[in-house]
Amino acid sequence: MEKKHLVIGIILLLFGTSIFPASAFDIRNTSQTIIQGNWLYVGGDGPGNYSTIQDAINNASTGDTIYVYSGIYEPITVSKSLYLIGENKHTTIINGTGAYDVVSVVGGVTISGFTIQNGGTPGKKYGRGINIQHVSNIVVSNIILSHNYLGIFLYWGKNILFTNITFINESGGISLWDAMNCTITHCVFNHAGISHNGFPPSGSGNSLYIINNLFTNNSGINLGYLCIDNYGITTIESNVFENNDIAITTLNCKGVNIIKNNFINNTQNVLLQKASYIFETFFYINHRQNWKDNYWDDRYQKIIYPIIGTWTIGILFFNIPILSFHFRECDWHPAQDPYDIDVICD
Repeated sequence: MEKKHLVIGIILLLFGTSIFPASAFDIRNTSQTIIQGNWLYVGGDGPGNYSTIQDAINNASTGDTIYVYSGIYEPITVSKSLYLIGENKHTTIINGTGAYDVVSVVGGVTISGFTIQNGGTPGKKYGRGINIQHVSNIVVSNIILSHNYLGIFLYWGKNILFTNITFINESGGISLWDAMNCTITHCVFNHAGISHNGFPPSGSGNSLYIINNLFTNNSGINLGYLCIDNYGITTIESNVFENNDIAITTLNCKGVNIIKNNFINNTQNVLLQKASYIFETFFYINHRQNWKDNYWDDRYQKIIYPIIGTWTIGILFFNIPILSFHFRECDWHPAQDPYDIDVICD
């Protein structure tokens, strides 16, 4: 048992980095956190081990670690600040069997080492692999999300790290509403993407970092009204967008930093949109993104890379467009060759 504790402790030190820095989960500014508290075990054949994860959660105290042996387990609700660790993400499975939420998080928690699957029915019945609402200080790491209608739903979360997550088998993606100080890094979005919308409270800040991820066979990143520099910083940097219908969609966004990404073999690299009523027109004139040093495989040796958008103006209270015209944004320094971007997600 002592040897097992030593091995597990080393693993936790390796992935337990960057927990709750002051500004945001920026992976470029990390520090180690030592895990303390009691250890509880689920599955396996040890004396006193719990048979369900929920029973262990119910009997745990704040700061405890729950270690789950390989097996198939039922949906859970995590309402305490805990460390929830699976033995092997391929064989330690939390199975929703069509449940609305497979893992519901209402307390600060670190979750690592699981497959989370079958939340709802992909494309048919709404359900979520992980549901996070009104909580802070969350780490989701080393996870497979499979066969969920939506992979992760985050509403009013602060200080969030999503890292080394694989979305497969029609598992939706990540839907963010009012996500503050959130980093998404080293994830693979296959037939899944990111949607970011909502309105944060005044002065709350809204830092979102999307760094070193792979987006493939999907609609990439969809940025809504929330991504405006008045509310915080949104940075999309060093990602690979490959074989997507649309890599990035923006609607009435302003000041998003889109830097050093690879755009390769997408049907459309960017869908740039503005939509406003007549009286809002002047407000949106200066709404544009910061495109810099991206690689575009359809650049054709252009010195700059133009991005053409569509602005639709409608009548107040009616969804009737009365005017539509094109506008342009530019990547002034496009890269000549693709970047060597390493997305480590085993």
